[in-house]
Amino acid sequence: MNKILNKFWSKFDFISILSLIFSFFLFGYVLYRSEFVHSGNLGNYYFKYYALFISLIFFSIIFVFFSNSLKKKLVLTISSLLISFYMVEVSLAFFENYSKKIQKNKTQKEIEFKIKEYNKINEKKYDIRTKIEVYEDLIKKNSNIGATLTPTTIKIKNEKLIYPLSSSSSHILTLDCNENGYYSKFLSDRYGYNNPDNEWDKNEHILFIGDSFVHGSCVRQNDTISSKLIKLINNDIGILNLGVGNTGPLIHLAIFKEYVSKLKSKKVFWFFYEGNDLDNLEDELKNSLLRRYLDEKSFIQNITLYQREIDNLYTKVINDTYLLKKRN
Repeated sequence: MNKILNKFWSKFDFISILSLIFSFFLFGYVLYRSEFVHSGNLGNYYFKYYALFISLIFFSIIFVFFSNSLKKKLVLTISSLLISFYMVEVSLAFFENYSKKIQKNKTQKEIEFKIKEYNKINEKKYDIRTKIEVYEDLIKKNSNIGATLTPTTIKIKNEKLIYPLSSSSSHILTLDCNENGYYSKFLSDRYGYNNPDNEWDKNEHILFIGDSFVHGSCVRQNDTISSKLIKLINNDIGILNLGVGNTGPLIHLAIFKEYVSKLKSKKVFWFFYEGNDLDNLEDELKNSLLRRYLDEKSFIQNITLYQREIDNLYTKVINDTYLLKKRN
């Protein structure tokens, strides 16, 4: 055994040692990025790098037995390829940053043009305040002010884990967004959705489920799809807007299961947006509680029973966000 080991070590030269050290260095760097920087949360992403550099370590060991001439050729070839790859990557990164800068300048010019044109044709000037500045001004006049939130960022621990599904707390003037020169606001209903509250009390219902288009992001409450329909149909039929911005099909399924079961009529229009709904779905599928809506036919949270807890949480998140922005 000693003779075999001595023969193996005798094969090492400067190139072999350098190759092995370099391979271990790359493996260690990937390990550091995966397990320490990202706390193991990107294991699938780094798996291919683990496989690559472990293979490189084994290759470096086998490399010991090659002739010096072959070693030099391999080192030269691999070095040339690595340098070429990194030069390409640096070039792509440079052009990507340059492209982003050009796009940012273009977007800024478009916004400036939009503001200029808006001011020409409207009595009121385009509202150029930030959302937090608007919130700060509103809360001075009315303490019952909220702002839209994304359900995917919120979890509540009550007797069990509760996953909110609305974009606001209930019965509150909710600040939304600005795409048309003004910040839209709506008075939320009993469950935090963009509806007149009395729509829930009607005998029959038509439901609209989807993301920001259905919710009516950045438009006045009486300009949403559901509000327009309320004016056109029989007053005995309730029109419910259960749209929530930045949500995907799994949250839409959860909304359907939680609220439709409580209504006599089950006429539902589901709006799918190909621009980002599948991306949202990919994130939603990672949440174990949301996944139960898909995997368990009868699963619901009975979320309407926890509206007070949901309201308290939304208020806390809004206040924390406001105070954080104010400090910065």
